[in-house]
Amino acid sequence: YYSGNYGPQNSTREGWWIHRNHQRAGVAVADHPAGPWRRFDKPLIEPTPNGTDHLLTNSPTVARRKDGKYVLIYKGVSDGKMPFGGEKHYETAPSYGVSNISNGNRPIIVYRGKSYKVSQLVCEAFKGIKPFSNAVVMHIDDNPQNNKASNLKWGTQKENLNSVRFISYCKARIAENSPVIKGRIRKAS
Repeated sequence: YYSGNYGPQNSTREGWWIHRNHQRAGVAVADHPAGPWRRFDKPLIEPTPNGTDHLLTNSPTVARRKDGKYVLIYKGVSDGKMPFGGEKHYETAPSYGVSNISNGNRPIIVYRGKSYKVSQLVCEAFKGIKPFSNAVVMHIDDNPQNNKASNLKWGTQKENLNSVRFISYCKARIAENSPVIKGRIRKAS
C-alpha cells in the first residue's frame, strides 16, 4: 500500500496544497519485496463525497484483527475551508478478509460489500484486462493459493477444467471415494 498524489510541477505553496489535497491510498504488487512493483491504474480508496475522507485518503496501513481478518487503516480529511479542508480522521474501513470458498482456500478481498479474487486483481494488474469476456484466471502450477503474477495467465474455462490438478482431483472422487458414496456408507454403519 502506498500514498500517491498529483498536481503541478512547481514548488509553490499553492502547488503544495494541490498535491496534498490530491493524495490517494493505492496498491502496488510485486513477486518480490525488491520489485519490480506495478501500481494499479486507480486508487484503492477514493474520497467519499461529504464523508470523513471527502478531501483525501492517505497513509494506508494494514493490521490483522484477532478474528484473522485484516483491516486497512488510512487517514482522511473531511470537507472544510480550502486549502486546509476539515478535520483529520483515521478510518478503519474497509475491512479485508480471506474467505474459504468451496473449492479451496482462495484469497478474496471484500471491499464495500463486493468480493474480489486476489488472483483476478493480480492478473489484471500484470497481464492486462480480460482478453475476452468469459476469460478466467489460470494458475500455471495449479495451486490456487499461488497468486504471483508469474504464475497467472488468462485462459478459457475449458482449459482450466483440463488442468492436470483438476483432473486428478476429479478422479480421486469416483467410486468408493465419491462424497455421495461415502455419505451412504456412513449412514449405513
